[in-house]
This record gives sequence, C-alpha cells and structure tokens, in this order.
Amino acid sequence: MDSIDEASKEVIEVLDSIESCEEVVELLERELDVNSIEDFEDQPLINRCTGEELATVEDVKLYLERTKHYVDETTYTMYKTVEEQKENNNEIPLTKLVKEINDQAELELSTNSKIDMFGTKVKASSLYTVAYSTWTALTTEEKVLIALDPKKALYTKYLTDDAYTYTKDKFGYNGLGDKSDGFRHGVWNALMTRDLGRSWAKSYATAHESGKSNAELEKKASDGKEEKFHQKMDLHNNEVGRSVIKWYDTTFNVSDKELQKRIEKKLTNKKSTGIYWLHK
Repeated sequence: MDSIDEASKEVIEVLDSIESCEEVVELLERELDVNSIEDFEDQPLINRCTGEELATVEDVKLYLERTKHYVDETTYTMYKTVEEQKENNNEIPLTKLVKEINDQAELELSTNSKIDMFGTKVKASSLYTVAYSTWTALTTEEKVLIALDPKKALYTKYLTDDAYTYTKDKFGYNGLGDKSDGFRHGVWNALMTRDLGRSWAKSYATAHESGKSNAELEKKASDGKEEKFHQKMDLHNNEVGRSVIKWYDTTFNVSDKELQKRIEKKLTNKKSTGIYWLHK
C-alpha cells in the first residue's frame, strides 16, 4: 500500500505544477487504464444492474430519479449545459472545449445577472447563475473530466452525496481528518468503482484532491492538521475504497449495504493495510 501512496503522491505533485488544460489531458492519458483519452471517452456508461446504456445526461437524471435520488435543476442545468457545448463543438480538442464552456458560462452570467422589472434593474436568481457558481468552484482537473464525460460526472455527483449520507447515518456527522472522514472516502471510491469503473474512480478522486498549491498544502485545516496530511490520508483511503470492489462486482451482488460492510472491515487505522485517520 505504501507504493500506492507514493504513486498517488507523484500524481498530485505533477497536477499541482501544471499550468494548462493540455497538460491535464496528457497526465490523464498516462494515468488512465486505457490507451488514450479518446478510448476513455468512448467507454459507454452502462447501468450495471440492468445492462442498459445511459447515453445522455438526461438518461442519467431519469435513472437517478428511479433509484430515489432527487436531481435538483441547478445541478442538472450545469451538466446538461456541458453536454450541449460538447455536442456543438465535437470536433475541437478537449482542452479548447473547457475554455469554450468557461467563456459561455461567463457570457450567460453577465446576460442573466440582471433583469428589468418595471423599469428597475434587479439581480436575477436564475438556475444558470447557480450552475455557473458550481462550475467555477471546480478545479481545472475536475472540469476536464466533466467535459470529457458529463454523464459520468453527473452520476459521480450523486454517488458523492450517497457517501455523505451513509457516513452521517453511521457516525451522526461528516467529520474532517477523523474516522468518519476515512469511512466517507472509502465508501465514495467503492461506489464509483462499482458503478463507473476503476479508471473513472481513480481519475476523479485524484483530480478532486489536486486543486491546492504547495503553499496551500502547508496551511492548517480547521482541525489543526496541515492540508498535506489530509491529502495523503485521502489518497490512501481512496485507494483502499477502490480495492474492495472486484471486476465482477455489480449492484446485483454488492448492494450499498454490503459495500459499506466491506469498508467497515477496513477501518483499522493502519496506514499499511486499511483506512486510517489523523485523530479521533
């Protein structure tokens, strides 16, 4: 497991040093378990329970709703907008697509930020404005992956919510740097690996941990521990979470409850073999 930690650390160090989307794509091509970013993009999103393909963001929304997930309109708007931009610019490189989406988001925000009401300009409370705020809060690495496959990205958002829900159900809260934090990261990565595949789970979880600069990593988090220690812990626990899912596991043989039980068995606080935490 130490070698996995070192490999993940190397990925993070490279991501922190990159300056362009082009470098992000090159890194993803090296880290994904596929031959190229195009191969990864062409992998269909399959409902592993029914075998049906979820071909659009709308398909994913409908599937999530059937599985009792509430998909709010602001979230759906963001991913649907990315999908439309991708369809309208399907011949341009992925890195340019991210720029196009950024530019469009800024244009829409400036257009919709104020509306005329009885001759008085007032700030609009539009779905797009909220979706824009969500988009700009993402790291460059996350934006690249969302532009690469908005369907899987939307699905990921709700698996993230599930991980938070299951953690609160078990511990009563979602903590930082403690046992609940380790459990949440393990469950999140196990869910992504089971439903979206190991390549996507590893790529998205790593990208999520890659937004801080070296200076930011030296700062202390709200629990008093330096961010770099949180990052190391999260990367390790992410990998442990992915490891509990085998290639043949689906929702048929591994329910969410079974998945959580597998993660619970890994809550050993041992850095070498299990999920660990920084403090109680």
